[in-house]
Amino acid sequence: MKDLSSNGSRAPENIEQIYRILYENLPDGLVGFDKNGRITICNDRVLEMFGYSLEEVIGETFDVFLPPEQKKTAWKAFVEGIERGHSLYIGIETIGLRKDGTTFHFHINSTVVYENEEVTGYFSLVRDIDDRMNALEALRMSEQRFREMISSVPEGIATTDLDEKLMFVNDGFAKLVGYKVGELIGMSIMDLIPSEERNTISEGTVGRRMGIASSYNLTLIRRDGQKRNTRVSAAPWVDAAGTIIGTLAVVVDITEQIQLEHDLSEMKARYLLITEHSKDLIATMDMNLHFTYVSPSVRDVLGYEIDELLHKSAVDILTPESLELMGSSLLESLELEETVGKDGYEAPPLEFEIYHKNGFTIWAEVSRVFLRDENDTPIGILGVVRDITKRKIAENNVRTSLRELELYSSLLRHDIGNDLQIASGAIEGARLTTGDISKVEKYIAMAQASIERMVGLVTLADTRSTGPVEKLGDLVKQRIRQAESVHSGLKIKLHAKGPARDASLASGRLLPLFLDNMFRNTSIHAGPKSKIIIDLQKVGNNIQIDIVDDGPGIAAEIRSSIFQRRVSTKNGGMGLYLCKRIIEGYGGTLEMLESSPLGKGAAFRARLPMRDPTDMTP
Repeated sequence: MKDLSSNGSRAPENIEQIYRILYENLPDGLVGFDKNGRITICNDRVLEMFGYSLEEVIGETFDVFLPPEQKKTAWKAFVEGIERGHSLYIGIETIGLRKDGTTFHFHINSTVVYENEEVTGYFSLVRDIDDRMNALEALRMSEQRFREMISSVPEGIATTDLDEKLMFVNDGFAKLVGYKVGELIGMSIMDLIPSEERNTISEGTVGRRMGIASSYNLTLIRRDGQKRNTRVSAAPWVDAAGTIIGTLAVVVDITEQIQLEHDLSEMKARYLLITEHSKDLIATMDMNLHFTYVSPSVRDVLGYEIDELLHKSAVDILTPESLELMGSSLLESLELEETVGKDGYEAPPLEFEIYHKNGFTIWAEVSRVFLRDENDTPIGILGVVRDITKRKIAENNVRTSLRELELYSSLLRHDIGNDLQIASGAIEGARLTTGDISKVEKYIAMAQASIERMVGLVTLADTRSTGPVEKLGDLVKQRIRQAESVHSGLKIKLHAKGPARDASLASGRLLPLFLDNMFRNTSIHAGPKSKIIIDLQKVGNNIQIDIVDDGPGIAAEIRSSIFQRRVSTKNGGMGLYLCKRIIEGYGGTLEMLESSPLGKGAAFRARLPMRDPTDMTP
């Protein structure tokens, strides 16, 4: 290795050999100095670090590699090192200055070389530690941020040694127990815990010595004596060597949470008490309409046991019409929520027809709201079901009464007018008849029967019942007897077997007037000695009433409009119109048959719904 020092001196042969070994094998930079501190040699690694060529640094002092603010400090450390010892190994960390003006961290180890007790030069190993220093700075900043985070988090964080003395607490822990941070350091954690709970800490510390973490509830006593409920998560605290030296714990104040849970539990108990004793049925369903909860009142409302209904869905108990109504209303609610929001829409109560366990149906008013998850997404339905069957019956009775009242006013004018004509005719006949007492008595009987029917018609207005017609056959027989008394020569025969004779109709306060008008029409249009055959049959859930006479039948020109108002070949033409109104008012039908079973005359067929034998409603 050629000596390029300014004084031309040559290094000892053994030193040159050392230079060469270091030069060729060390990954760090190698710099040689003469006794005046000027560079005599350096390897390529040093040149790469600082960005110089060899010619640019030979003969320069090490200052060429240092920024101005570091030169004094670096040389002071170097000189002090030489003064402290013979053949001293000197290590310095400082900042280097590259030729392009950028800086970096490096570490330099220098050795003083002596010959015959005199300093002849120095060797320095230079290592780039910029990455390490950057990492250390990042670590320091991370540690600082971590400490700031630990100090600022609201949860309490504390460490204790194996003797339960507090070694570190953050502001959150100090605030929790009402002390200052400095007052807590060195205090035993046992001083903050009720005596009856101290075993929890002792047992936890035993586990911590074995490396076991644990979580538990613990009461802490504040400086002012107030007790706070906390949840503690504790883990072993280890040093750099991995030795367990204590406990690291995170302490969360759950006092308000426990109080809230207690209040919520009491509230649930109250609501459960209300729910369990409510006469209304309270139920929840998932979004597939399967029941998830039903209150005990289900026994009274629908006849089911709780477990029975929990295995069913709304599909099983709603009539098809009500199920369709429920589906459309739920869909409408979901669509409206998307446009006006869940708080801008309140679903109105709906009326559903529901199957009772015993087979009949009840009417119920249902109020409902959606059950929601933490994202306010509907996950179920809460419904309150109130039995309104009696109300519906009352409403139906009112509607029926109003409809009957309208028909009755028409019938009153129509039937009383006809009966007055009959009574007047009979009285006039009796007045003109002389000598034949039996004939007079017959006229008087006709007039009396007409008057009785008029009285019955007036009395009908005071009949408050809109309930079912019991034993249809008895009603028809009673109207037959009266019609044969009023209409001289009229003969009526009834055919009725057991099921039809004893049938009960759902309703029919005006049914006697229907029969009276049908009989009167025959008497008027078929003649005084006409015959009527009435056939009662049970057809499905209906009673079929066929009324056939032996008269001339219905004129062809009015057959298509026979049930219209004021269509007739005689009188006012209101009879059949009113008859049809009566039958349809009770949910039935009235039609004229194309042909008569007798081969002549008029034939009519009425169908009326029977009363459901399972219907338990009044």
